[in-house]
Amino acid sequence: MAYRIRLQSTGHSFESHPRESILHAGLNAGLNLTHSCENGSCGECKARLLEGNIEAIKHSDFVLSELERTDKHFLMCCHQALSDCRIEATEVNDPGDVPEQRLLGKIGRVEQLNDQVVEFSVRLQRSKGLKFLAGQSVSLFFDGMRPKSLPIANCPCDSSRLRFHLRRRDDAFSEFVFNTLKKGREVIVAGPQGDFSLDEESDRCLLFFAWETGFAPISSLIDHAISQNPDRRIRLIWLGETASSHYLENQCRAWRDALDDFDYQLVKTNGLIAQGFYSTIQQVLKQSMPIDAWDLYMTVPSSVQYAACQLFCEAGLPATQIKVALMQHA
Repeated sequence: MAYRIRLQSTGHSFESHPRESILHAGLNAGLNLTHSCENGSCGECKARLLEGNIEAIKHSDFVLSELERTDKHFLMCCHQALSDCRIEATEVNDPGDVPEQRLLGKIGRVEQLNDQVVEFSVRLQRSKGLKFLAGQSVSLFFDGMRPKSLPIANCPCDSSRLRFHLRRRDDAFSEFVFNTLKKGREVIVAGPQGDFSLDEESDRCLLFFAWETGFAPISSLIDHAISQNPDRRIRLIWLGETASSHYLENQCRAWRDALDDFDYQLVKTNGLIAQGFYSTIQQVLKQSMPIDAWDLYMTVPSSVQYAACQLFCEAGLPATQIKVALMQHA
């Protein structure tokens, strides 16, 4: 039997199942609940029970004061619901409210998805997870290398294992990742950065344009949006110069097969970046009217940013419903 958990401050609610921590239930429902370690060590997910019944399901190293316990404070990561509950908990939806962090991690899996793209993960320390919003980026610091900013490819529900996509480029960092990076290598993760995040108050349909490895932050946004509402209409247009640009088509198929109202289109520009973008936008506009029923999220090369946004605005999409993250195209 599932119980309904309601947040006092925002009115948002979610279901929590037996033996599921209240924190994981909220994160899996797409809420940006403040947390870090997820294992009872840090106290970041401290909340206050206003109504209902809960019980501990795991040990906590973080010790609440006697006053906090008397006032019904608890750690969401260590407790399950025994009834419908109303709680006080911190929810962050504005990128400006996410604190700057600097965390030590180690490289997990390194997988070459094709001859042009590598996916690698970073595992953070047991007691620390990264607080971030879907769509944001971090800077990675390896000894002997200049720092590199990359978007996070996973949603915030997994804050201690971060995934990244890197396309082969003619630079030292690309050479390092493709030829040298191994599991266990230490790295400093600093961030998050950027305001390329979902409008949490909107329930409009979602239109995503991804360019090359700009699929990484788009993937994070899509996973987060699905966790909030799997019935929301979503369209993904993924553009790239060659067939190798669509390095995770299996993920797109999985979304399509699992959801009732998700569709995607893969577009090869064959070197004609601007022409490919503009012709694709024109096609999408014919299929997506009224366009103001959509929120648009784009990762685009800087060379097409202005014209791409202008096409949508001229078709009737308010600029306030457009978010853009710039990507390299060379």
